[in-house]
Amino acid sequence: MRARRWLLSAVSLSAVSLSAVVSCIDLTVDPKQIGSIEFVAPTMPSMIVGDTLRDSSWVTERLVAKVFTTDGNEVAGSPASFVAADSVAQIVAGNRVVSKGRVVGTATGFVTGTAKLFASVGSLQSAVRLLEIINRPDSLAANSALQDTILYFEPRTGTLDDSLTSVSVLVRDTTGAPARAVLVSFRILRNSVPLVATDTGTYALLNDNSRPSRIDTTDAGGVASRRVRFRARAGIVTRDTIKVQANVSVARKALKNSPVSFTLVVLPKPTT
Repeated sequence: MRARRWLLSAVSLSAVSLSAVVSCIDLTVDPKQIGSIEFVAPTMPSMIVGDTLRDSSWVTERLVAKVFTTDGNEVAGSPASFVAADSVAQIVAGNRVVSKGRVVGTATGFVTGTAKLFASVGSLQSAVRLLEIINRPDSLAANSALQDTILYFEPRTGTLDDSLTSVSVLVRDTTGAPARAVLVSFRILRNSVPLVATDTGTYALLNDNSRPSRIDTTDAGGVASRRVRFRARAGIVTRDTIKVQANVSVARKALKNSPVSFTLVVLPKPTT
């Protein structure tokens, strides 16, 4: 049996009406028929109001969908079309997203909100992708102590992780309000030298699932954070100082006060 390919679920738009009238089911399926759609997630979780969807390098990004036949083969030259099912964004030129203007009594003439996008082919529709339409991010500030200490127990054997220390920042937009759905990048520096992303042996940045992650997305309150893990080793006493930097840039320019730098001192817990 073929291994199943992971796809966004495709929903038949006429399933409800068919279920009421079909008394028998034809199990014969043409393997060349379109069976599923994978709506590829955009690079960024948000788009600035009045602008177009862009990637992390600030290049215009177009929507992408992969279409597969019922036997799992990808259809060349994807025939999918895209739909914006709300009033805050629209699709132009087939697969480009722009924010949608309307009269709201503001200087910009545009509105923020959540755009609901989906891809479709015939009667098949992909799962909905959400894209936040936000005001332009403007500044970055610390949301936790700029200086902290990681106290650890030295294990008798092997290694022991301490990941209770965390750092967080707050992003605000040009109106002064918290900016949601903004990507914040974090990195660790030791002796002023950034650790490479794959160097997670002693220090690591973790997400809420305790997995290595250097990128976080601001929540509704404009806050992004990462946990800092230190790995102690038996027979080795570590006294160290590291820095964690948080950075946000828009249109290839750093926000005000970016990066924010946190200093963490690593010390063994005193024995009694």
